[in-house]
Amino acid sequence: MARWKTLMSGAGALAVVLCFGSLARADDTASGAEKTATIAPVFAAPLPEGVATARYTCARGASVSAAYINSVEPQLAVIVVEGQQVVLQSGPTGSGARYTAGETGYIWHTKGTGAFLAWNDEAGIETVLATDCQQD
Repeated sequence: MARWKTLMSGAGALAVVLCFGSLARADDTASGAEKTATIAPVFAAPLPEGVATARYTCARGASVSAAYINSVEPQLAVIVVEGQQVVLQSGPTGSGARYTAGETGYIWHTKGTGAFLAWNDEAGIETVLATDCQQD
């Protein structure tokens, strides 16, 4: 079941963000050397106008689910990372759509049906966490 959460942003501006539950499972691979995570969000139907959802399958079996809130400015993406919901705001990019949590933190970059997830640390170094993500 979806529920709505109200967030305050900037000088009292109000944004409504879709929050969703998720199921996460970690499996050992055949070699036992790696772990893969499957994240399956549970969305209530129908979704409100201006909200879209997508599921991406990434390299090494990782998957990312996202909800896009396009009816507010800045536009938002809500993704599940390590079992936590992360709200990211759209920002400038040369191509596609880039969502960030600010100067440091997660980066979700989409272009067409592809995407990648990265982390930007305090020194400004961007580390890619999930690559070659393709929308299912």
